[in-house]
Amino acid sequence: MNHYETVFILNPVLSEVQVKETVSKFEDFLTSRGA
Repeated sequence: MNHYETVFILNPVLSEVQVKETVSKFEDFLTSRGA
């Protein structure tokens, strides 16, 4: 199994809650597609 590293940039003015929500959505997106 290959392992890849992904970097994404978020707006620095987001609150901690918004950052956590965005990261969670991105993780869900990747795992739903087999990552």
